[in-house]
Amino acid sequence: MQRFLANIALSIILLAIPVVAQLAMPLPNSMGLSLLLYVPFHYAFFLLALILFLALNIYLSNKMKARLWQGAALGGVATIGWFSVSFLVVGQLHLSLGGQL
Repeated sequence: MQRFLANIALSIILLAIPVVAQLAMPLPNSMGLSLLLYVPFHYAFFLLALILFLALNIYLSNKMKARLWQGAALGGVATIGWFSVSFLVVGQLHLSLGGQL
């Protein structure tokens, strides 16, 4: 349960960054999508999230005396899930504000 809550908390923190960027910028600039996908290079935020999820889950696996590869696999799955949800949330927010894809 601790691992699940830690992954959810990290997901919410990482999701808040592109959502706030999307809400803070004027409409023609889709900063939330750009931050999620392209800034400063392609999929940089995804790679940062991957590193954070891997580090978190490997740390928790080590703390719970579980296998490290299981923590790494769970970190990878959590990253893919987070990115899928984040892309949908930021994309829908962009569209609801009147933007175009």
